[in-house]
Amino acid sequence: MSNEAPYIVLNCADYANNPELVASMLFGYVKGAYTGADEAKDGLLKQANGGYLFLDEVHRLSSENQEKLFSFMD
Repeated sequence: MSNEAPYIVLNCADYANNPELVASMLFGYVKGAYTGADEAKDGLLKQANGGYLFLDEVHRLSSENQEKLFSFMD
């Protein structure tokens, strides 16, 4: 792994009460997906590609977001 590899940290506990926000942070969104989404944005999973994404307190994610994350990993 290169010294230039991204290292991104997300504390999932900060978003435990807002599962839609954490999902958009992890997976990204397209322009117009919701009010205020004026442009497409890559999620943290894509941004960390080739590096590391540290998900602190991942157990605090909603069961739906945990399932999405496990499907992505699979």
